[in-house]
Amino acid sequence: ALALVALVLGALLIAAVAFRGGKVLSLTDPNSPWRLRGGNFRSAIAMTADRPWHGVGPGAFGEHYPQYRQTGDNETRHVHNLPLEMMAETGWPAGALLGGAFLFLFCAPLVAGARTRRDPAHGEAGDAERERD
Repeated sequence: ALALVALVLGALLIAAVAFRGGKVLSLTDPNSPWRLRGGNFRSAIAMTADRPWHGVGPGAFGEHYPQYRQTGDNETRHVHNLPLEMMAETGWPAGALLGGAFLFLFCAPLVAGARTRRDPAHGEAGDAERERD
C-alpha cells in the first residue's frame, strides 16, 4: 500500500513538472510556488523572532501577516507549513511541543509498521497471506 502511495505521488509530481515544468521548478519566477512559500516561511520566522515565547496568538498568523509581508509576497492567511505556523502563533516552546506531537502522531504508525514487517516473530508479509488462504 505504501509503495502504491509513493507511485501515485511520483506520477503526480512528474505530471506537474511535465505540464508546468518551468513555473513549478523555477526559483526566480515571481509566481513560483517555491518563491511564494518562501515568503510565507520568512514571515513566520520573523513573527517567531519578534514574539518567541507567546507568538502572535492561536489562529492569528493571517491577521499579523500584512505587517511582515514584503513586496512580491503573496496574500495568505496561513504559512502552509504546520510547524512554522504553530511557532509563529504560539511561540517556539509551544510550537515545538505541538510540532513534536504532530510528528509523533504522524510518524509513529509508520515506524511501528516498518518494525512489524521486519520483526521475525511476525514472519514475512507473505506468510500471513498464505495462512489466510
